[in-house]
Amino acid sequence: MKRLRKINPALVLLLALLAAMVAMSPLYQTAPGFMSFLQRAAPLVILTCGASFVLIAGGFDLSSGALITLVVIGCALITNGDASMTWTAVAAVYAIGLGVGLLNGLIVTQLKVPSIIATLGGLLSIKGIAMVWSGGRLRATCRPTCATWAAACCAKCR
Repeated sequence: MKRLRKINPALVLLLALLAAMVAMSPLYQTAPGFMSFLQRAAPLVILTCGASFVLIAGGFDLSSGALITLVVIGCALITNGDASMTWTAVAAVYAIGLGVGLLNGLIVTQLKVPSIIATLGGLLSIKGIAMVWSGGRLRATCRPTCATWAAACCAKCR
């Protein structure tokens, strides 16, 4: 009975969710299908680890979702479909992330602003920067058939 108490309930829940996922979709019963799932989940896992460090330290970071939006928009606009610009885009978004993190950290530590307030201001500012940088519109490259299908689905929703 003592050994059961030492098992982390989050691990049990994770295993139950994975088992349900595998049972519901035969795709995840194959090694390539499960690897595909892990590759898609990796960015979210990395983000969660970073957020966990902030929470464990007693702070909040509300700006991380907006920063992801800015980074994705930045990569798309910098590369503009040109694979040779990939490393330039990666370096630029690393610099953006470092700058935002440094600014948030300095506001919290030096100006003594509570982290929830500082990162809420960061969230709004970053979303504004992303909106200005993208011109306030979505940029998607989509086949005409896909665009027609999406327009038809949107018309049904109205």
